[in-house]
Amino acid sequence: MWYKPYGKTEKQVSVIGFGAMRLPEPDNIDDMAELILYAHEKGINYFDTAPSYSGQKSEVIVGTAVKQM
Repeated sequence: MWYKPYGKTEKQVSVIGFGAMRLPEPDNIDDMAELILYAHEKGINYFDTAPSYSGQKSEVIVGTAVKQM
């Protein structure tokens, strides 16, 4: 995975991000969180979410995954 510096911080952000706007089964929170965890295992550390994404469940799904990271 390639990474780029995040502003003036010491952080490195993956050049590929995971957008949680259109998760295929937003009602299945645990399975959708597994998708995010898989992306993280592959080196992705940039995740895009917003309150209105995936039937208004994106933030819950991403939060479920982040708790396991």
